[in-house]
Amino acid sequence: MTIACAAFIVRVLMDDWAQVSDLLGNASWAWLAIALLCAAAAMSIIAWTWADALAVMGGRMRRGQALAWYYVGEIAKYLPGSIWAAVGRGEIARRRGVPAPQAYPSVFLSLIALYLAAALTGAVLFPFDLAHSRDAGPALALLLLVPLGLGALHPRVIGAVIEFAERVTKRSIPIRIPAWRATVVLVLRYVPAWIGIALATWCVALALPDVDAPLLRLSLATVLSWTAGFVTPSPGGAGVREAVFVAVSGLASGPAVAVAVTARLIFVLVDVVGALIGVPFTGRRVRVADSLGSPASGPSPIVADEEG
Repeated sequence: MTIACAAFIVRVLMDDWAQVSDLLGNASWAWLAIALLCAAAAMSIIAWTWADALAVMGGRMRRGQALAWYYVGEIAKYLPGSIWAAVGRGEIARRRGVPAPQAYPSVFLSLIALYLAAALTGAVLFPFDLAHSRDAGPALALLLLVPLGLGALHPRVIGAVIEFAERVTKRSIPIRIPAWRATVVLVLRYVPAWIGIALATWCVALALPDVDAPLLRLSLATVLSWTAGFVTPSPGGAGVREAVFVAVSGLASGPAVAVAVTARLIFVLVDVVGALIGVPFTGRRVRVADSLGSPASGPSPIVADEEG
């Protein structure tokens, strides 16, 4: 699938290269700068909220540590397979003093909550864009992720999965089951990140001359394309994200490819610059007492109730 999507993008680029190059050559630098700021804000919100995900799992990290560790660890997402982003962030946290049963699960929880927030954002946007939707199938499929995902995160479901895994492996799995209410709150905290991602993509479209850029349609296409890229093994969703955006954005192929490729470059730039800035700040360890949520270290960003 990844190869097919990449081949599709290359073919469209070749077919419409004259138009794409003309659009990019006359793009507004002011709108591109605003897109860059929106992208940086969105990715920093994702990093910031990782601290909340760790709190839900019973751990703790400072917000500044979350920002630095997130950007450095996220570089791993450009390796084949979405799991490497989780491994990269989780390993950095573990090596800096966060216990592994909290470090790795917090990353997986943050990713699940992030993309449930994407589905929730799509659910809100879709009714407003319904009149302009040529094919509602992808959007409706995204809407199904909201109840399915929230149901899968219920403590009884997670508890059953952990119990089954313990029976199969014949060993205890010391993972805290987060309260459902805290998980739902975590999902909601990621919604602003998707607003920033959608605005960044929209600003890219506004930067291109003579391109009609409907905010709702491009926002929905952005959410759909990022979600499709996440669930594939392609490094950073490369090729898949762009192909889905071209298919559902409602733009002509040339402008759609120009927006998708330019938005990709902007988000890669944010990742790289964020990682370079974060590297000097990844060496500081957290105290084990802090990572375990010691009462002496103050309240966690999210307090999970024990009833679920």
